[in-house]
Amino acid sequence: MAKKATLDKLNDTDKQIAALVSGLHANDKQLETAGTTPSSSKLKKHYDKLIEKAKDRETRTHKVAVDFGGGAVAQVSNEVINGIIRAWAEWRPTGWAAQNADLLQSAPHVILGMGVYLTELALRSPKKLPSWKREMSSQAALIFSNLGMSNLARALRTRWKAGTKPGDHAAMQAENEALKARLAALAKP
Repeated sequence: MAKKATLDKLNDTDKQIAALVSGLHANDKQLETAGTTPSSSKLKKHYDKLIEKAKDRETRTHKVAVDFGGGAVAQVSNEVINGIIRAWAEWRPTGWAAQNADLLQSAPHVILGMGVYLTELALRSPKKLPSWKREMSSQAALIFSNLGMSNLARALRTRWKAGTKPGDHAAMQAENEALKARLAALAKP
């Protein structure tokens, strides 16, 4: 529905620009009769080039390349960072990284993803269509931050449900095993 509204708006803008260009053609004909050279041919070439670029942005191939390319970059980046954090947590199982690995696998993604996405939007030129690389990086940053938000929601939900930190679970299991051993020792005649 939003795409149709965008295309309708684009078509309306196209009609307005076409009316302006036709007005320029009329002015050029008046200038020709007065003996001066027309200036709209340059404008028409620029306008036609802009229309071709806009039509190229709406092709299925372009959309697939940007969406899937951005998604692939985001997913690979997400897994690489998460792998590094898991390796760090396994290297020091009692350390801070191991205790907070669930949050470390989400918060940086949200911060980096939103930072890159908002920076790209802020630095985008309003007079030019973005290149496919910029579109893809924007899409990747958006998906990357969404993956981080999803991981963050899962980590917070799990912590809230358990009511403990992940390291506390291991301590409770050890205490439980010690109590079972004591009970078994007391049960022996």
